[in-house]
Amino acid sequence: MIAPLSASYADARTAFLDAAAAAGATIETFPHPLRGLHDEDLSVDVAEIAGGPDVVIIVSGTHGVEGYAGSALQRHHLMLVADDALPVASRPTLVFVHALNPYGFSWVRRVNED
Repeated sequence: MIAPLSASYADARTAFLDAAAAAGATIETFPHPLRGLHDEDLSVDVAEIAGGPDVVIIVSGTHGVEGYAGSALQRHHLMLVADDALPVASRPTLVFVHALNPYGFSWVRRVNED
């Protein structure tokens, strides 16, 4: 089952970070200087799960509002890793970039703050 869409950027971010932690990912956060629609912190979160020598980078939220679907799909794959449905030996290293445009995601816009 695919993860459900979140109701807000903040909900999506929390769900992503929870899924990444459950999957054993290494997480790095890059704060955004502005605030979100509901005065929430904005950031780009990157979760890495070690695997084979090949690397796959999965990005969500490049155009802001598209982050809702991308976040759900990223969480789905993180849940597969957490459930051992993607064994380490058969998968590349996975790097998930959540909300590349957190401002557009939060403000439900395709553009960033500029």
